[in-house]
This record gives sequence, structure tokens and C-alpha cells, in this order.
Amino acid sequence: MTRSMSICIVCCVCLLASCSSQPQNDASKMVKVQQMNPMDDFNWLLGTWQQDLGEETIYESWQLESDKAFVGKGVTVKGLDTTFVEYLRLENTDSGLFYIAMVSHNPEPTLFRLTSTEGKFVFENPEHDFPTRIIYRQISEDSMLARIEGERDGQPAGVDYPFKRIK
Repeated sequence: MTRSMSICIVCCVCLLASCSSQPQNDASKMVKVQQMNPMDDFNWLLGTWQQDLGEETIYESWQLESDKAFVGKGVTVKGLDTTFVEYLRLENTDSGLFYIAMVSHNPEPTLFRLTSTEGKFVFENPEHDFPTRIIYRQISEDSMLARIEGERDGQPAGVDYPFKRIK
């Protein structure tokens, strides 16, 4: 065997070895596609929030239920009495992301669709009596502003709920 034939055989063997079907462990050659979960944008909301109004205190708390839902509860307390309770959900569905409120004076849960995420989260349901819009805006790590808007007696109305994180 000639020297050039030996070199050719060695090159062919090296070429075949480099084309092996075995997976390579080189992490720089692996591309991992990661999808964003829209619920991640709401993680700052998790915990317990409080607004002290002097005679009344409003609490709102949120917990992670799954990667598609948060559960929440709003409670208003006056002295030792609970004067208002609402059960809340943030849920990511195939139809969109919804804020769902369940209160005693409504026989069915009320759904508000997420319509904007520009600096704040805006949920809307134009068919509901009041509110028709619910807005959450993070002010700082431990401060947020919740706002409800709509019409009362044919006039634009809104109520602000500035909250401080307590847990």
C-alpha cells in the first residue's frame, strides 16, 4: 500500500467517525426553545396586600394554583366584622387571559378579558353593570394600585385601591 493510499484511508475513517449518528454533548450546538407563559407577568401580584382606610381595612391575596391560574380573595374588614368577600381568579385559557370575580350579589362568576398590558393590566367586560374595567398597576415591589371603572347613573365613575404588600 502506498503512502498516499494510507493517508486517504485514514482520512476516510476520520470522516466517517465525525459523521457518527451519536448525539453530541456540545451545549453550544443545542438550541432550546422556551415559550413564555403569560402568567409569569403576574408573578409580582402573588402574596397578600392591604389598604388601611382607618375604620376599614381591605385585604387582597393571590396564590399560584397552576401554571395557568392564580386564585385570589378580597376581604373588607371593619373592626372584627367581615363586611365584604370576593373570590378571584386569573386564568389563562384558549380564549384569552381572564380576571374572574365571584361575589355574593352576582349569581354567576363575572369574567373580564385582559385587553392591555401597556404598563398596567387592564381587564374589561363592557356587558357588566359596574365595574366594566379592572386595572392593576405595580408601583414598586411592595406597592400596587388596583382601580375599578365604569358608569354609575350614566356618569363615568372609578375607585382607586392603593395597596401595600404585607406578605
